[in-house]
Amino acid sequence: MMPGPLPPPPIDTPTASMAFFEMPPPAVNQSLPQ
Repeated sequence: MMPGPLPPPPIDTPTASMAFFEMPPPAVNQSLPQ
């Protein structure tokens, strides 16, 4: 029972952004020097 017209919470956006930066794709990880 999730409302459609209602936008997602403001905390959802920053959380997703942080997770994306924390876990980059394997292609980017391989390119970066270890």
